[in-house]
Amino acid sequence: AMPPVDIARIGMMAADCVARAISRGVYAAESLGIWTSYRDSIRI
Repeated sequence: AMPPVDIARIGMMAADCVARAISRGVYAAESLGIWTSYRDSIRI
């Protein structure tokens, strides 16, 4: 069996990977109809 610390590290790395993938997807998304994309909403 794996030590709890190793399991926690793997979970932390997986959560970091998922969070990074979601943020990249949100940033890369384009506007769709009336819904403004993140990139368009922060454009100054």
